[in-house]
Amino acid sequence: MTGVAVIAFAVAGIALSLGVDMAGSGDLAGGAVSLIGAGGFGWIGLVALDELDCQLRENHECRRCRKETNRWRADESEEGR
Repeated sequence: MTGVAVIAFAVAGIALSLGVDMAGSGDLAGGAVSLIGAGGFGWIGLVALDELDCQLRENHECRRCRKETNRWRADESEEGR
């Protein structure tokens, strides 16, 4: 997960600098696409870090883990009926 986050943030930084350079030189469409891509890769990096944080902490449940735990408990209670 750490590698995914590092790569995603690196690509986001490159896309951000490329987008600003393209927009500054007059290519607004290409700059906008690059900036949107930078935002997407930044989001992927944040999601990867959140998943890593959830895996490393004990007794910590992120929203996704809580949903899975509640679903597991509901399935377990239905089997006991």
